Amino acid sequence: MMKTEIKAFTLTELVVVMLISAVVAGLSYGSYRMWGSLGWAVAIVGFGAWYERRGLGALPVLYALGLLAFTVIVSRFPSERPDRPERSRFGAVGDAFRGSTALRPFLVGLLVVGVASSAAWSFVPLRISARGGGPFLIAVAASRGISRFTACDSRKHQAQWGSLISRILEELDAQVLLIPHVQDTFMPNDDRLLATEIMRSLGFHPRLHLAGADHTAAEFKGLISMCDLVVAERMHAAIAGLSSAVCTLAIGYSIKAGGIMSRLLGERSAAEVVIPFADFLDPGLAWGRLCAAWRERESISATLREALVEVRAEAALNFDLIAQLIGQPARTAIESRN
Repeated sequence: MMKTEIKAFTLTELVVVMLISAVVAGLSYGSYRMWGSLGWAVAIVGFGAWYERRGLGALPVLYALGLLAFTVIVSRFPSERPDRPERSRFGAVGDAFRGSTALRPFLVGLLVVGVASSAAWSFVPLRISARGGGPFLIAVAASRGISRFTACDSRKHQAQWGSLISRILEELDAQVLLIPHVQDTFMPNDDRLLATEIMRSLGFHPRLHLAGADHTAAEFKGLISMCDLVVAERMHAAIAGLSSAVCTLAIGYSIKAGGIMSRLLGERSAAEVVIPFADFLDPGLAWGRLCAAWRERESISATLREALVEVRAEAALNFDLIAQLIGQPARTAIESRN
């Protein structure tokens, strides 16, 4: 989708560049840019409605026809190179800045708008606790691959997530942030698909949000760290919550979740925040464990903060051990690493 948008955007800009000389004859860059943007917006809405009603079966044919139309249009562009004045020593970039005094403030404005748009897309749904506003926020990291790992019916798995999230929205009156932690070209393992289906099944509830941008692992951890509770099938999303001292409820299908939780919280507490996958599929058991973790979230977070001091010290000790293995003083090893 993003590649298609880029191609359409690039074609619009190419048309503008080819016709920019027509400004003298009364045509303007602004009109081409405006109609190009409006055409893109209409196409997105129109084709989106079409795909929603008819499915994606026609997508390859429409895409091929679109590429053919692009090819025909581009082939009609003039190929003669116009005469240009003496070039800047900085090449085309210098020519652009020299030819337009408005380019510098435009680029500054574009940077501000881009940063603001990215921040709004990623962080507006979040509750910034330091400012004291908004409802509670719960992160959900559902795994599309877990159905394959456990031989579970994927429809039953998705329905259980829909039911659980619906109760979170209604009974806890919380915001829910879906974290598609694994983004894979192998579709049965791509969490974005499951997250989208969950949103659709709940009618795109206004308090249900999807962190669907192309986030890095560090950005996902930043999002998770702002939450009040994490419910995760993906172990790395659970680790992001635990390492940020956020109460985390792990849905486990292997021994990994229990081992990590026991190290941080002790055996007794760990049993309260790990749900075996088979129990998760039981709506009553899953909701009961989530509510129990919700009630104890502050005390669990406090325990995590205490445990993380020791865990981080042990992690730092690894560099001393590595330094000993390679026969280098620890301080020198760390300094060279930095």
